[in-house]
Amino acid sequence: MNVLVVGSLLAFCAAAAADIWGIVDATRRPTQAWKRAGQNKVVWIVLQAAGLVVWIGLIMTVIYFLAIRPSVKRAESALASDFQPKG
Repeated sequence: MNVLVVGSLLAFCAAAAADIWGIVDATRRPTQAWKRAGQNKVVWIVLQAAGLVVWIGLIMTVIYFLAIRPSVKRAESALASDFQPKG
């Protein structure tokens, strides 16, 4: 096999793995955390799923992990602290 073919195959597999990881991560975050962060859960799952078909999804996954996920994670933590008993 040609080095270019192997490299392309590895790049595709890495991009697909990142897309799947992003989709799974986005899916498991509570909808309330998404709302609190001012983001749309379904939109970000669909954008990343597009990456399994076209390369633009990899860009969406990178944006998700660098910009969207941190704000949703902060909102998720805030939601968890809202439900902690005040003592």
